Amino acid sequence: MGLLDQLKYQFKTGGVSIKIIYINVLVYALFLILGNIFALMKWNPEGINNIDDYFSFNSSPLIFLKRPWTIITYMFLHGSFWHIFNNMLIYFFTSRMYEDLMGKKSALSTYIIGGFCGAILYLITHNLFPLFRDMGDIPMLGASAAVMAVFVGLATYTPNFEVMFFGIIKIKMKYLAMVWVAFDIVGLSNSDGIAHFAHLGGAFWGYLYVSNFKKGKDISYWFDNFLTKMSG
Repeated sequence: MGLLDQLKYQFKTGGVSIKIIYINVLVYALFLILGNIFALMKWNPEGINNIDDYFSFNSSPLIFLKRPWTIITYMFLHGSFWHIFNNMLIYFFTSRMYEDLMGKKSALSTYIIGGFCGAILYLITHNLFPLFRDMGDIPMLGASAAVMAVFVGLATYTPNFEVMFFGIIKIKMKYLAMVWVAFDIVGLSNSDGIAHFAHLGGAFWGYLYVSNFKKGKDISYWFDNFLTKMSG
């Protein structure tokens, strides 16, 4: 079996988490190629300087209304190799366990709805706080909010599960999640190009969904119903 055949087999049999990783990597490669082609041809439709902007989520409500698909597409886009590498590395180590515990439907809905929540909170906060309003319209891309939802969801479901941090220190999942959330809270007012509020939106969904799931309530049933209707 060749490499291509192995990749196809893993995509078909690897579960939701592997499919999402593959899609992210393929989209990154595609946009990398398209971006180079458009730059060489000096082609910028509708005044867009970067092809990513047309699929990134923007802080402007008007731009979002013109491009409603961006609330989905942005979470499969990445701006650099290290951006996608870090996101997919964290997602790889958390999503497989999350999928085993919660099931395929929950794995998919947590990623997508977590991304939705991240985008919505990003939109609200960037139009609410003067610090962000003065910066103008800012596009956002990346799977961080969706990954955060899965990570915090896993920590909520198995808070006392211990992992080896950097292969040296044993630390419980709940503390890892708390530290990651704390970094975003501390960085809320930083102009570092990181969408901290979006991360917190994803974290909020992961915690809310799994907390209710443990009580026997599935608050993502509407998403599952939508997918069922679409596939039927």
